Amino acid sequence: MGNETSTFININIDRQDSYFYGGDFVSGTIELYVKDEIIRANELGLQLIGEMGDFTGTYQHILFLKQNYVLFYQKSNEKMLTYNQDQYAWPFQIQLPNDYPPSTLGDVETYPHVRYYLQGFIDQRSFKPQILPKQCLDIFPRVNLSKIRSCCIPVQFGVENRKDILIKGNLNKCGFIPGESIQGIIEIDNFQCVLIDQIVISLIQYYEIGRSTSQYLVCKKIISAIDIPSVEQIVHSFDMTIPDRPLAPTFQFCLEFEKSAVANVIYKLRITVKSDALSSNVQLMIPINIGTDFNIPTPIDQTISKSASLEDIFLET
Repeated sequence: MGNETSTFININIDRQDSYFYGGDFVSGTIELYVKDEIIRANELGLQLIGEMGDFTGTYQHILFLKQNYVLFYQKSNEKMLTYNQDQYAWPFQIQLPNDYPPSTLGDVETYPHVRYYLQGFIDQRSFKPQILPKQCLDIFPRVNLSKIRSCCIPVQFGVENRKDILIKGNLNKCGFIPGESIQGIIEIDNFQCVLIDQIVISLIQYYEIGRSTSQYLVCKKIISAIDIPSVEQIVHSFDMTIPDRPLAPTFQFCLEFEKSAVANVIYKLRITVKSDALSSNVQLMIPINIGTDFNIPTPIDQTISKSASLEDIFLET
């Protein structure tokens, strides 16, 4: 089995992909291997672990979720659970919580990160609880944009602190789900009729975890000079499709008892006007909300302050 210990647990999840959303059910099989001894235990089950990893000179790990799902337990006045040398297997099904921050995707050793793990545990009377091999899960909370009224309202934007170029315009709305198109109109008051080389429209994801920040380019659209006339007033419509793949939704999370346990995800639409004739590029940022659902009655609170969950859940077997 590739493990030197005499007892260990293997977890098999039914779904091949590891993407889950808050409220989803995770089902599979938990397998117990007892090799060289008889195991007597108080409890046997699964743990769902949520962890933040931060690096600011030193590595820091903060546990914000620890949920026990108990498959079997010793009831009062009953004998301890006993497992002889053998292989055991039980099906399980658990429902994921919906009020914790979205996973960061990529290598598990990347910092900063938010990670979730599903692992087995055996709580033995005479020993420390055994924590055994773990299975990584990518979990995104469900964020229903229909519950956020401002997401459906058209947005106007503009930057007015330039003497050479003034940018303004509007978006069809400010809340989107993956696969949707961001549509808008850019108006440029080009007072000196300078030659504009490019207009770059970028959707940027910003992650704040603990004291660390990171950013990621989700998608971008480039309007080239050939499509931009050298006139005093420029009006250009644009349409940019958000990739139709799992994206961490806009979310805010913090723990009441740990100020550094912060995990925020925000998105901004960045519009940049580039020209060699300008002393610097003209740029503006527009806040955007990314959700997972629309018009589905799923309750969600966008600003969440929550303590780590330590309560056991007893599963029917």
